Amino acid sequence: SVYPEDSGVYTCTARNAYGEAVSSATIKVFELSQVAVDSLAYSSMSQLEAVEARSAQAQSHALAWEEDVEQFVRPSFTHKPRSLDNLVEGQNAHFEAKLEPIADPNLSVEWFKDGRPITIGHRFRPIHDFGYVALDIVGVISEDTGTYTCRATNNVGSCETQVTLKCKSNFIQGFSSQSQVVAESRTEMSQFQSLEQKSFTRVEMEEETT
Repeated sequence: SVYPEDSGVYTCTARNAYGEAVSSATIKVFELSQVAVDSLAYSSMSQLEAVEARSAQAQSHALAWEEDVEQFVRPSFTHKPRSLDNLVEGQNAHFEAKLEPIADPNLSVEWFKDGRPITIGHRFRPIHDFGYVALDIVGVISEDTGTYTCRATNNVGSCETQVTLKCKSNFIQGFSSQSQVVAESRTEMSQFQSLEQKSFTRVEMEEETT
């Protein structure tokens, strides 16, 4: 708090081995009035806005600093994709993972199948967005069976993770179902023949008894 008697000329002097610098300012303190209150409120609002502006600028500088730091961090998977071992032709495959750093502009992600780069197209759709990595395969076929590798690389180094995909052919699936039906039919036929044989034997025994 200040009072009218605090009015006066204030001088600040800075000295070092090379000399000194002097700065003066005049402060006038008046008694509190309604006008002063309004002026104080306006001044306080201006100061608050100035503080908020400096805070926003500091946050912006902090974010820029974090991005700069991330450019010196080797990539790593914080969440790895899961293998898919029981797909049937025509289904869709989806692999997803999470990767750090998330804001490195030099970070690149590649997908490989059995050691060879995947050809991006209608069926193979990779995604890399702010640390989220995914690969969608639309309408899988038996030839898609194999080992899939996701490799992340930046200026510091690289890391990779692997998953497997196994897809059964519809022909094999259908043949297996047909074989099961045939086996069940043969079992039912054997049971029916056994039942007939037992019935025939029972009739013969009844005829001999009479």
